[in-house]
Amino acid sequence: MVKEDRLYLSWPNDKSKLEDSAFVKESDGILSAKKAINELHRWLGEEGYTQVLRMMCQRDVIVKA
Repeated sequence: MVKEDRLYLSWPNDKSKLEDSAFVKESDGILSAKKAINELHRWLGEEGYTQVLRMMCQRDVIVKA
């Protein structure tokens, strides 16, 4: 069993009485990159794209078609 004592940041909540430093910000970690990918996926769907093909040719080379 794992015991975790660290406190984690919360998602922003206007009704909370916690200080701003207790909340996750868009600039934290990979959140801004995930948001950009989500927006791209949304746009692709709106434009009618239904699938993306990704091939890994080599360990460090990825080809998207």
